[in-house]
Amino acid sequence: MAADIRYGDGITISVAAAAVMVEVIGLAEKLLARQNGQPLSPRLQAMRNDLTDCVARAAANADVSTNEVTARAVLAFEKDTTAAAEALGISPSGVRWACRAGRLGRKVGDRWLISDQEIAMYKQQTQGVS
Repeated sequence: MAADIRYGDGITISVAAAAVMVEVIGLAEKLLARQNGQPLSPRLQAMRNDLTDCVARAAANADVSTNEVTARAVLAFEKDTTAAAEALGISPSGVRWACRAGRLGRKVGDRWLISDQEIAMYKQQTQGVS
């Protein structure tokens, strides 16, 4: 059943729990970077990337059922640079610049992923809305 993911040394977690863990690790990374420029530990980066891959595989392998809907809904909290650019009203290269500058997103493989929360915060900061 696609509702569970085997991770690490015999640990089994739900797809939803894995996605929440990915989001929490990503938010911790942003907080560390913004507060004191400290990077996320390599161990947590590896965990986040592994869990992201597991969730993506679970979504791809899910049969047409509620599991597939759940997995895809959980993955919907992050957008690529094109979708983020559209939401922000700027060019995709502008989004990539903000990502490289540490103002948005996280890199997974060769792609930048930006959460809906980050998009809203960035939009608020750049438009000067309080």
